[in-house]
Amino acid sequence: MNFNYELMDISACCFFTTNLNAPLHMHKLAEIVYVTYGSVSAIINEHSFILNEGSYVITSPNTLHSLIAITPQTETMISLFQPNFVTDFDKKLRHMNNSFVCNSANNLNNYGTLALNGLIMFGRENTAREDVDISALKGLLHVFLSSIQLDTSESKISGSYELCHKALLYIDENIKSDLSLKTLSAELHVSPYYLSHEFSRKIGIPITKYINDKRLNIAASLLLKSSVKITEAAYEAGFSSVRTFNRRFLESYKTTPMEYKQEHLTKKYQ
Repeated sequence: MNFNYELMDISACCFFTTNLNAPLHMHKLAEIVYVTYGSVSAIINEHSFILNEGSYVITSPNTLHSLIAITPQTETMISLFQPNFVTDFDKKLRHMNNSFVCNSANNLNNYGTLALNGLIMFGRENTAREDVDISALKGLLHVFLSSIQLDTSESKISGSYELCHKALLYIDENIKSDLSLKTLSAELHVSPYYLSHEFSRKIGIPITKYINDKRLNIAASLLLKSSVKITEAAYEAGFSSVRTFNRRFLESYKTTPMEYKQEHLTKKYQ
């Protein structure tokens, strides 16, 4: 299952998914992934490993990572949250500096085990719901993180991984600005060819497609809000014209922005 981080316009969530497919990416959220069945291939910065059933990984915000199921019907629990959602761990999560924690649930203490079981229950009960009370989730995350030693030492990334990390950060922070290959390469002090080649090689898609998809995802998230007009969503996502936005949205989502907005608002109020 692919899922859209741009659509997660909330402070925290916890849900289950099967056959996780999240190619190399990064986002501003802290993330906990726990494998309840099967195995997941993980790449975090330049570290590759397998998450087997009963294992978990915690990634800090703005960490380059991919998570892809490698066994049939792999089931994972995922919790995504803003660092300041769990106040006591805000600074630690922000200062993990591309680090991650990976371990087996068997090594958790009693409190950690109870909190993990609580997260599993919360995720199963709330995966398909939109009206979720996240106060319980805050408590569970606090206890779970309290049982783990978070590593705040910096995890070094080098070469093309560092370039891609800088490119993704710049794109995130300047999504409404000019993000042409010429502009990006000038900001990152590399040639356009080198940036394009290394980004495609490491991330797996051309940088122009990544920017286009990200802008479409942001716009799609904004369209779910009844107060946001299509023109506003287009410009907030960084498109220079509504005409271009409408064409690209139709190509990607196989529906027009208006139809998409009406369909999701209808479902919401049914």
